[in-house]
Amino acid sequence: MQTPSTSAPTEINLETLCAWSAPRRIQTKHGPRLLRKAPTDEAFWAVWRSGKDQLKAAGIGVGKNDCGEWEVSWWLPLDPAVLAKERAIAEASRATDAQIEIPCPEGLAYLGYQKAGIAFARRAFTEGKRGILLGDEMGLGKTIQAIGIINADPAINRVLVVCPASLKLNWKRELAKWLTRPLRVAVQSSASGWVGPMADVVIVNYDILKKFDADLRAGGWDLLVADECHFVKNPKAQRTRALLGQGKTVPPMPAQRRVYMTGTPICNRPKEIFGLIASLDPETWPSFFTFGKRYCDGKHNGYGWDFDGASNLDELQEQLRSTVLVRRLKQDVLIELPAKRRQVIELPAEGKVAALVANQVEEADRAEERLIEARHRVEMAKLADDLDGYAAAVEELKAGEQAAFEEAARIAKEVALAKVPFVVAHVRDAIAEENEKGGFKKVIVFAHHHEVIDALKAAFGGVAVTLDGRVKLEERQAAVDRFQADPTCLVFIGGIHAAGVGITLTASSHVVFAEIDWVPGNMCQAEDRAHRIGQRDSVLAQMLVLE
Repeated sequence: MQTPSTSAPTEINLETLCAWSAPRRIQTKHGPRLLRKAPTDEAFWAVWRSGKDQLKAAGIGVGKNDCGEWEVSWWLPLDPAVLAKERAIAEASRATDAQIEIPCPEGLAYLGYQKAGIAFARRAFTEGKRGILLGDEMGLGKTIQAIGIINADPAINRVLVVCPASLKLNWKRELAKWLTRPLRVAVQSSASGWVGPMADVVIVNYDILKKFDADLRAGGWDLLVADECHFVKNPKAQRTRALLGQGKTVPPMPAQRRVYMTGTPICNRPKEIFGLIASLDPETWPSFFTFGKRYCDGKHNGYGWDFDGASNLDELQEQLRSTVLVRRLKQDVLIELPAKRRQVIELPAEGKVAALVANQVEEADRAEERLIEARHRVEMAKLADDLDGYAAAVEELKAGEQAAFEEAARIAKEVALAKVPFVVAHVRDAIAEENEKGGFKKVIVFAHHHEVIDALKAAFGGVAVTLDGRVKLEERQAAVDRFQADPTCLVFIGGIHAAGVGITLTASSHVVFAEIDWVPGNMCQAEDRAHRIGQRDSVLAQMLVLE
């Protein structure tokens, strides 16, 4: 750079000023910047003392790093062409139509936004991206888009589809319906041998990835599709390591292209999405620590770093959209889809039920008092520098937290069972009210505990079907089909987790939650079994709670 003559008549060559590192992209409060760093030396300090203002104006700063050592930072703007390209990608991530021809079976057609999603993926693969995160809201046909990607690319000949066990048969049916290429499809089960040699498309559930790990990695895949990919949000879980890998010890599942799919990219906290986006775009997301400080409100709490928070979420969304995420909402692309309404209904707590509720509140208060005391003992041991006492106090705290959780779960189960008669009466009233109008109203009921599901099934008998984790895979679709098509089947009773993803229950527009899940995102997914393509009525989701 040429310094102004009013300060110093010397010319400073910034490129040779220091031994710069390679440029690294950093998201700042002023937008994306490139950052290069270098250690300080005497030559730098001499230039700094004589031309500090000019260096600052050029984006040069100096400070101490985490190790307490001085270092130089050089902040550079991004190339305008790069920024323009990213803006175009972000716009494409919201697109509701695309002028693109995609092979489609006769009698079927992709909706405009589905074509735009397929076009987004094709563009990403053409530009050398590892993959995309297809995050359309639930019910918009992500499975159809994934199959459209296969139809549109003749280079995709070997496909691995990983999904929850409850969705394997649904994937097989959708592939048979939408696939235009002569690819052989096989569903892998835990009881059978490896089906890979007999298939071009292998459908496998997350829970058996480890069992077939060697076979799955043997040949590599042209396309890996991970449906409901929030199932691998825990980096310590076996299925996460099998799919995404773990550091340098476990490589990710080998695939030329990747499509990760979920209607809830972030179920609870931003940290849950990092493993997925780092797998798809490691250049943009190379470090969890950097990600955590910027988007997880990362703070050092005295024991270590806490990344359980959330920060700069609008910025995170735009950064994701300009790289790997394509996401459209129902309100944006399906104008004809009716609204969804939520209603909390308080049930009377009388007699035994009232005693259970009171016990639940009292036990929660007692547990909180015990945990406060345990945390106090941990702090006191830490201040006293008592290592043995600190370790014992931490173990006591962990045991107390586990005991409190188990007791809360036990009482919650008792309360849920006590609510069953109220739930049954509420559902019967809903059905009777509609029948008086001359129609057959169907109601979807979600619960968590098997005992609650069994009690509901016993109450409704032959007019109900159930779907939870105990139902065999081949029987699950039969339960869905009967509820959808049989006018005498009025009640669908499902587990929030087992029946909350992947299936279509548009025969009903009335959803009742007999129990409340710990994670609100799971309930959103469950109620969207009714609020999806094919629904003609406004969906009412009711949460039944005791007063």
